This record gives sequence, C-alpha cells and structure tokens, in this order.
Amino acid sequence: PKHPCNMRTSMVEAMFGGRQMESVGAIIFSAFLPRCHDVLDLDLKDNCFYAEGTDRVAVALLNNKSVTRLDLSRNQMENEGAGHVALAIETNKSLTKINLSSNEIDDLGAQRLVNAMKENKTVKSLDVRGNALSDSGKDDLRRVALVHKVNLLY
Repeated sequence: PKHPCNMRTSMVEAMFGGRQMESVGAIIFSAFLPRCHDVLDLDLKDNCFYAEGTDRVAVALLNNKSVTRLDLSRNQMENEGAGHVALAIETNKSLTKINLSSNEIDDLGAQRLVNAMKENKTVKSLDVRGNALSDSGKDDLRRVALVHKVNLLY
C-alpha cells in the first residue's frame, strides 16, 4: 500500500488526537511526518507520548516547513518533553501556534520554552494551561510573550 503522503491528495489537517498511541506510536508517526509537506495543523493531543515520544515528534519537526499549528496537550511529557519541544521551537520557523496544556510541566520546562521563544519569533500563540507552573514560571513566560507579541494562555 502507498504511504498516505505519497498519494496525490493534500492533507492540510492531520488529526491524530486521542488515539493513545504512546511512545511507539510517536516513533511510527515521526517517520510519517517528514514525507507530508502539506500538513498545516497537527493534532497529537492525548496520546500518552511521555518524554520519549515527544522527543521523536520534536525531531520530526526540526526540519518541517509546513506545520504551523501543533497540539501536544495531555501527553504527560513533563519537563524533559518540554525541552524536546523547545529544541523544535528554536529550529522550526513555521510553527505559529503551540498547545502544551496539561503536560505536568513546571518552571524548569517553562524556562526551556522561554529560551526557545527568544530564538524563534514566529510563535504567536502558546498554551501552557493546566501545568505545574509557579507564579515565577508564569512571569518568565509572560515577559517573553510580551516582548515577542505571543498570545500566552496559562
């Protein structure tokens, strides 16, 4: 059978949320993404990727030039996963809207995101609601969001 992105159809939205793919599914998905040049909206929420699976998705996004909206909410990535996403944010200049809500991220993960957003000014919306951020972590994110005109949800 043909690979989904080798077909002549365009896939503007890749909606894979709530499939409980876990890390193994993220590994498979990470092989799929580089072949898809038309995907704008990537929904991978609620898949239990944890840090390991989030790493695979983040690596696949490093050189991706099409995905503008990324939803990785409710994947239990914690700070390690947030660090992987931060690396993708630093490198990927097409991402504009990122949802990392409800991922058990605390101030350490927030600091990694802050550093990434200082490097990449294309991100215009970041959702980190439902994480374990202190007022200090929220303040750090708020400061970088104000400077770079990012809509921050926390």
